[in-house]
Amino acid sequence: MQKVSVEPVPLGKHMGYDVRVLDEGATLQDYLAGMEEAIEKLPLTRRRCLGNGCRGCDACCGERIPLTSIDLLRIYHRLSRDFHQQKGFLSVGISATKASACAKGLAQAKFSLETLAWHQALRRYGYVVAEGRKVDIIVRTGEDGRCVFLEPHSRLCGIYPVRPLVCRTYICCPQTARVERLRAEVVNLGEDQLVRDWLLDAAVRGAQPDFHEGYVAAPARDDWPPTPFAEKRDYAEVLLKDVCSTKLWQQLRS
Repeated sequence: MQKVSVEPVPLGKHMGYDVRVLDEGATLQDYLAGMEEAIEKLPLTRRRCLGNGCRGCDACCGERIPLTSIDLLRIYHRLSRDFHQQKGFLSVGISATKASACAKGLAQAKFSLETLAWHQALRRYGYVVAEGRKVDIIVRTGEDGRCVFLEPHSRLCGIYPVRPLVCRTYICCPQTARVERLRAEVVNLGEDQLVRDWLLDAAVRGAQPDFHEGYVAAPARDDWPPTPFAEKRDYAEVLLKDVCSTKLWQQLRS
């Protein structure tokens, strides 16, 4: 039974989309399933990619890509699994040259993806910016300013099945105001939980939190209370109602 409906709606001169929640028990995964179907089937006006949809289009891959706590776990487990199966980085869309360099780097560092703790995965694939008490955790970019998981030759996402929440909830077409609010609320809460986990991890290790870029950095755990993402390992465990403000939830249910 469909719990979240993503529907085409005319917005000005273009065809955009809206979201309605059909079931009180809908999860974030139900929302994502609706978005996947919309990307594949709805006759939406795509403003960036031309002709063949997202395939080979990297127009959004150079933008800020915030990470959530669940994103990091999904990416880590996907890359770990591929490494264990001796597929290496090639199976996630990284070129042979880059795969060789990564393998050499792993050997020199004397650790593998099998033994990486989550904070090491964050250090490897993420980028943490701390400014005063503010913290932003995003996907690392390459020398070209694009997402590190973008395959440079095909211009395809190398981790598409486990791409971050901000990517999975984006279509380059018009959308209603409540869809914009929904995306902002779920992504922001997910990143907030990752920041809290980052601070908790440092506390457990008895160390200062690691960051890549800082400006008078003074992050405080009290500024980052638990969110509905706390201790969740999959988007199917997160109720959509819990990550929406009361007003937005009422709008989505109307």
